[in-house]
Amino acid sequence: MSWRALLPAFVVLPGVFAWWSGRQLVRRHDDAALAERLLARQQHAQHVMFLSSVLVVVAAGPYAGVAVLALVLGAWIGDYPSRRVLLDERWTLATCLRWQGRFSVAWLGLPFMLLLAPSVIQAAGPLRWPVAAALALVLGLWAHQYTPTFLWLVRAAPMPWPPGWQALSESSHARRPHLLRMPVPGGRFVSAFAFPSTRAPSVLFTDPALELLSAREQTAVFAHELSHLEHGDRRRCHIAAAISYGLVAGATLGAALAFDWLPPGLFISFWSIALIVAFAWRLARQKAHETESDLRALALCNDAEALISGLTKLTMAGRLPRRWSSELEHGASHPSLARRLHAIRRAAGIAPAPSPLEEPLVVPTTRAGAFVTLDLERVWVNDVRYPAQKAPKFLRRKTGSAWSAAYADLVELRIRASWRGGAALVARDRTGRSRGVTIAADDVATLQRRLDAVEPRLAHDVLLPEPPALVGRFTALALWIVSVDVVLTLAVIIGLIGMIRPSRAALAAVAGVAGACGVILVADLGMLGDLGVHGDGWRSVASAAGAGLVAAVAGWLAVQPRTFDWRPADYLPVVGA
Repeated sequence: MSWRALLPAFVVLPGVFAWWSGRQLVRRHDDAALAERLLARQQHAQHVMFLSSVLVVVAAGPYAGVAVLALVLGAWIGDYPSRRVLLDERWTLATCLRWQGRFSVAWLGLPFMLLLAPSVIQAAGPLRWPVAAALALVLGLWAHQYTPTFLWLVRAAPMPWPPGWQALSESSHARRPHLLRMPVPGGRFVSAFAFPSTRAPSVLFTDPALELLSAREQTAVFAHELSHLEHGDRRRCHIAAAISYGLVAGATLGAALAFDWLPPGLFISFWSIALIVAFAWRLARQKAHETESDLRALALCNDAEALISGLTKLTMAGRLPRRWSSELEHGASHPSLARRLHAIRRAAGIAPAPSPLEEPLVVPTTRAGAFVTLDLERVWVNDVRYPAQKAPKFLRRKTGSAWSAAYADLVELRIRASWRGGAALVARDRTGRSRGVTIAADDVATLQRRLDAVEPRLAHDVLLPEPPALVGRFTALALWIVSVDVVLTLAVIIGLIGMIRPSRAALAAVAGVAGACGVILVADLGMLGDLGVHGDGWRSVASAAGAGLVAAVAGWLAVQPRTFDWRPADYLPVVGA
């Protein structure tokens, strides 16, 4: 059976996964860990979408662009039934798809066209230079008018200035922005956006966000967006514009020129990986600016209570958990709500409120005889032999398999839940080591309330340093490209494992296979030179250089500390390599 025969299955796979996993979550609509389950399902859906996209591109050939669009549309359709229930939405399927399409084109349309442009130019054959020039003109205009195009696509409309906002804008260093609102007819997309510009900056609120927030909370969120405009000053706007125009030139005229020297497939593959990694890196870089913007918003509005309640409402309405894993925070565009609130309270001089639960909380785990205790200062995990020993005064004494940690030594204390069911309490210390115990579903709500109470006592100022997992996944994907015609079968297996779970062991295997590919390519290049064959010289040199680059990046990632827990299965790639 050929790859093309499997194309329909690859196209519908994300939609089927979204529909099936959504049905499981709808049954747990009132679950205390619903936000954590939704986040876990979203991460799995991204993995399914990523792998399906790779397989669709391989199977569809010249029709890859159309196939990817069909794949995305299927994912939206599959997600629609569950999101209506879980997010309390009222829109019809047609309205949902129209809005999703407009917003996706507004947000990701330009990056997607930059990704697709080299393939279009290569398909033009002898007309590639006229096509490249036309694309350069169109994409250049899009980059120049990005904000007006975004606002037009999402049907944004001007909104009146609420009382007090004019004075707030005048106290800011940013230029007075255009104030707009975005309709989300029947949907529940709560957010606000800032568009820095040297000519006409803009601030955009969604209608559901305005309906959700009180007047004070709206003012605090507006102050947050003003701080983003301050950060996007004239110098940064000019740098961003230069980068955008450079990407347009590279995707169009640069691609047409590169096709005279390099194999089209090699250039397109490396261009795609570089562009996606750069886009993901840019999103991750926004995390530091979010914390700075929170603190600047506090200085502008001088209302910490409204800022805290506004951010909390936006997070809860989006069904996001308050507490995230360290791995997720490294790759996300925003810090977790817990970390943001900690920074705001510290800047405002707000001391942690006394815990409303004066007595220690004891929760049984699913393992017989094991209990978790959370008092005002520490978390304990104990094994007991007799039922009477589960009282806190006994559990905090030295018992079997005892483990405890002060809240001040923990960077993470949260509920981890799967969309399929089950929940666990996870604690991670400053060194990156973690412990997890499975909790019964009936105890999750009580445990969540205690975690909210002890949350300010955690070490939120510490974020474990590590490269984003997305970089490791794309490095593993790059192994597929550099291994063509060398050790493709082994590279596909190792690369697939690295994409699913980019652990240190998997990335070490990626580095080893990529290095072997480079050695083989260099040896082949020398053999061809001895035989007097020079036609494929540039291709061999480029492939060998690419293999060396993948080996170097994967090797560097393999020695960096990771927040993944150690698992024996992670070392299977090394054995296989």
